[in-house]
Amino acid sequence: MAIFGSRKKKNGTRQDIEQAPKKQDVRVCNTQDRSRLRKNKTPTPVEANIDMLSELVEDLHTSVDTSGETPAKALRMLFSLSESAETENRTKMVRDADLVPELLDFLKRCERGSSEQYLALLVLNNISIPSENKRLIALECGGAQILSRLLCLDPSCHLMAIILVNLTFCDAELRKELVTRPNIELIESLSFALRVASFTQEEFDIRQPLSVPNDYGQYTPRYLLASVLKEERALNYNNTTRYNHNHEILIDLSQILFPETARWCLSALKNLSRPVKDSTAAHLLVKSGIVHLIMRFISIGDPINPINSLLSDENSQFEGIEMSHEVLLRPESEPFLNDPTGWKSNSIQDAALFIVMNLAAMKSSRDTILELSGVNAMTKITEHNKRIRRDKTDYSSDEQKQLEFQPLKARMTLAYLIGSEGHFGQPRRRASSNGYNEYDDSAIIVTESEVSALLGLLADSLQQRAKAGAGGYSAATFNVKWVLYSIRCLVTNTFNQIQIVNVVGVRLNVLLLKVLALHALRNSTVIDAEAAEYAAFTLYLLSNRGFKEPFLPGSFGVEDRIAGTGSLSSKVLTSYIHMESVTPAGRHAADQLLLRLRYLCFLGSIPELTPDDKEGPSNADYAFDESLLDAAEAIIVEKRKHGARPCDDIFDRPILRSKVPKRGTHVAPWENGAAVSVYPNALIAVQQLSFGSTKVRHVDAIDDIQIANNIANSANGEKTESYNYWWTWQDSASSHIRNSLSRLRSPDSSSVFGVFPSINQDSFVGGDFPFSFFGCGNLCGADTSVGHDGNEDIRL
Repeated sequence: MAIFGSRKKKNGTRQDIEQAPKKQDVRVCNTQDRSRLRKNKTPTPVEANIDMLSELVEDLHTSVDTSGETPAKALRMLFSLSESAETENRTKMVRDADLVPELLDFLKRCERGSSEQYLALLVLNNISIPSENKRLIALECGGAQILSRLLCLDPSCHLMAIILVNLTFCDAELRKELVTRPNIELIESLSFALRVASFTQEEFDIRQPLSVPNDYGQYTPRYLLASVLKEERALNYNNTTRYNHNHEILIDLSQILFPETARWCLSALKNLSRPVKDSTAAHLLVKSGIVHLIMRFISIGDPINPINSLLSDENSQFEGIEMSHEVLLRPESEPFLNDPTGWKSNSIQDAALFIVMNLAAMKSSRDTILELSGVNAMTKITEHNKRIRRDKTDYSSDEQKQLEFQPLKARMTLAYLIGSEGHFGQPRRRASSNGYNEYDDSAIIVTESEVSALLGLLADSLQQRAKAGAGGYSAATFNVKWVLYSIRCLVTNTFNQIQIVNVVGVRLNVLLLKVLALHALRNSTVIDAEAAEYAAFTLYLLSNRGFKEPFLPGSFGVEDRIAGTGSLSSKVLTSYIHMESVTPAGRHAADQLLLRLRYLCFLGSIPELTPDDKEGPSNADYAFDESLLDAAEAIIVEKRKHGARPCDDIFDRPILRSKVPKRGTHVAPWENGAAVSVYPNALIAVQQLSFGSTKVRHVDAIDDIQIANNIANSANGEKTESYNYWWTWQDSASSHIRNSLSRLRSPDSSSVFGVFPSINQDSFVGGDFPFSFFGCGNLCGADTSVGHDGNEDIRL
């Protein structure tokens, strides 16, 4: 059954909730017509006071003719009250009268596109802004359900979508109820309205008139959405030029029917898809089938050929298809199609990119983004900045800031897609058919500007602070947990570790330690156990560079030896490691940091962290306030042995590892290149023998430095624990071995130094590693263990 019902004739009618008006009356043709219609409808403020509220509500209730002067006057006065400088009026209007139910009932009765509808929506928009009103309007009065149904009936009315944006800009618990209550179907409503609003006039004309019965129940939003997508698939079944791996040709936003409705539907979906532990919203959004459309909004086209990005695969469905002259012969001087510099805050593309980023952060929806070529799409956005720099494209300062902000979001998305599974300290990589393993980690390598932007983003999100201007964001746009998660995913790439240390090393480390302090010493509600794990493991990985370069300011490493108390860093780490909620990965990271603290570089001071010539966090962002310092002072650090002192060879010397040949074989292990693994240094080689390995199990506590030392000593030819492997330094290997390895090198390898094959991560999913219990039997000749003595509302 066609979603848009049966057509009587080309200019026929379609059934409506109250009546069957002419087709063009329902469409409102386009946004420009609606704008012109409302230029003369701007309400003139009328003198009113809050004591008149009950009388005004009664006027709405008793009005039979919704276009009469009585309801019109009541609405003008209600609008004046909601616009009053007395901001508490908006709360009183909702709490002290039956205004919301009457407004919603009035909206169901009044004529669509009328000035009365417009006024009622303006009032409802204003009173939906205070956070204390949102639950009452959305759930208790049924506003979310009624508005979502009305939006399905009239997708041209973007004011309804704006109110839904306000209602979804709320706490996580209310968002959860909005998507889990079965009678609301909010995600389905927004997705349906988005799909219809994104039609071109031509696409709309080939569909049948919309038909929705007046009982609201027979054709639910879920049914409407499923039907329109089903009809769309049928219409495009034979049009193979429109699809390539679920992506259609770039959307021309100037040609879609209702761009404002599309923009605000995407903004509401952005709010609902914010990553949280409960993945219901992400699941429903994926299930809706609308994600492929959202991906189209953020596709970038070349000036010469806007579909080049869709032709990258050898077996592209576009291959052999004749393209139009206009598509193939665009002059090079023309700007990029869908240029990210134009993706301003709350634009269609900005909201769409946020949704994709949110879905990529959630494990339950990540595969969908991968299957929709998310890595390729995000990579084009991150590469755009480099490309225009190469082409010396001129942009204003604001455009440049906006240009840097959108690629940062895309890079964070890539971090979630590529760096979230199967790496050291992370869950095992799931077996799937989405091509996950086809991507190396070169796509998540960050630029210097992105590193600095991430530092500022972490500081802002930790303080729940907005950033003004181009490329800015509201205080609620980013959650500190998911910023930490993106950084944690990025540091799975060893080059990123080096880049981060070189650009913001000590400053980021201070913020990470502060995150742990807020979690462990203050029990901050902003930092949960997973967020603390991300901070701890990131700090641990970055500490590999802290033996030779500054790790934290000097005051963080000073111990009071007379009083027998530990340093600030040791107190924070000790407090964290003893929390009941600490995760295994977080515990391992903190434990390794405590073992190596005495060997790390503590230099400088906090005031030295904020150069005058650079933008970024202030001294106050890095400082521990008095209450935090007092809480740390009360922590007693237990006596414990220091970890092993690192050998010089473990830091910068590339090392080779091979399986020990089977007894009786006459082939040297280095002859079999497939059995040889190359690591940038021994510390990196440790990762596959340490926490998370499925083939090497540890009875006692692990000391990663001791394992690295043993590996280095084994490579030096000493008789020591080698973990059932043969080790040798790459620079001392024979020319035959080096030649064999060079033949194995991938031309697009993402190795740290550009000369090593990518490190195999399979040890975390059952790779070929020796099984040994350290300290037991003749496998273990050296000791590897040590002993021990947590967007703004829219106002019109």
